[in-house]
Amino acid sequence: MEGDQTATPDDLYEKARRLERGDDGPPDDSAALVAMAEAAHAGHAGAQFVMAERCLAGRGVDRDYGEALRWAILAAAQGHAGAQSLVGYCHGQGLGVPQNDVEACYWYRLAAERHPLAAHNLAKRCFTGNGTPENEAEGLRWLRHAADLGHPDAAFELAHRMLEGRGVEPDPESALSLFQLACAYGLPDGALWSGLCHVNGWGTAVSPAEGAIWIARAADQGHAEAARYLAGMYLDGEGIDQDDEQAFAWLNRAVALGDPVAHVTLGGLYANGRGCERNLVLAYVHTSLGLEAWPEEADRNLGAIALMLTDDDLDAARAMILQARMAKLQLEPPEKDSD
Repeated sequence: MEGDQTATPDDLYEKARRLERGDDGPPDDSAALVAMAEAAHAGHAGAQFVMAERCLAGRGVDRDYGEALRWAILAAAQGHAGAQSLVGYCHGQGLGVPQNDVEACYWYRLAAERHPLAAHNLAKRCFTGNGTPENEAEGLRWLRHAADLGHPDAAFELAHRMLEGRGVEPDPESALSLFQLACAYGLPDGALWSGLCHVNGWGTAVSPAEGAIWIARAADQGHAEAARYLAGMYLDGEGIDQDDEQAFAWLNRAVALGDPVAHVTLGGLYANGRGCERNLVLAYVHTSLGLEAWPEEADRNLGAIALMLTDDDLDAARAMILQARMAKLQLEPPEKDSD
């Protein structure tokens, strides 16, 4: 197709996709970008949407919000739902255009019937009255629709509402089904809460063993809270064979993933030598790092541990705590708007 003046926009778009995927050799993003831009200039809505995403993210091109919006509007004018949703996002965030919540909702509504992200964003705005009149019933309708379209966060949020009876009649059985659907969509939170439903008998018979399977699935996907829950199940032998070493390993995983509560339990293992060699300095360090997250347990344990430490041990522990907190400050990502 090289140099073929008869190539259609669809041909150019497919060529770009093949180059991205590496269907005919190694992936070639530079060549893919050239072909995608050519398809976009030729009027292909899908290619225009891809160019908008690239400009928004700075992927292969300079980040340019105005250019992203220009490409998105061209695709949106052809009825491309993803592009309409992206135009709404740009208006909601003030990217390439003055921030305007009403305009954001206008574009989300255009796309919401066909696009899960637009439906979910519109649902959130209906709940809060941000850019559209507050209307919980309408928000629930769009939330259900987003879940039906495959949006994992929408399925998860709807499950919680059904579990708690928030805006809907309590329906634990449907909540469990939605948690499992969110898991099927790839959301680890869905697996964790499916497990908690089985452990607690929400919408199903109590089954810690079944709960452990779901919670382990979430933990294996890197879910920090699930890793901590799984460690607790190993410690107590709840639904799974009791194993201190596995509990120790999963608590370390939870800590590495950023769960602050896990520090306190891990400190307890170090203090008692469960699943590891006893180490009172590390017991003090981890318990201190979890103090804000679980103050009642941590404060009680710290006093007991401190009594068993020398002054030199306490100095070493405090230095490690300071180092850990400084590292966290350096690694902590800035908060990001989820709209």
